[in-house]
Amino acid sequence: MDAPNLHLITEWNAEPVKTDYYGLPKAGINEDLGKIPLDSLAVKAINNGQTIVDIDSTSGAAVNRIYHKTM
Repeated sequence: MDAPNLHLITEWNAEPVKTDYYGLPKAGINEDLGKIPLDSLAVKAINNGQTIVDIDSTSGAAVNRIYHKTM
């Protein structure tokens, strides 16, 4: 499977790391905006070279809602 931009979160850490792999500070996340659910259609879209907003899926709808909240 060739999906270089695919990230899967399998567990939750109560105290997340504040830096990335290179030691640089991570960007803050505003959890009030909403969450993007894991969706099997999203994986298929990414493997087909599409984005999740290009297809009709729950994760794509969540991204659209978050986008419109921030703009």
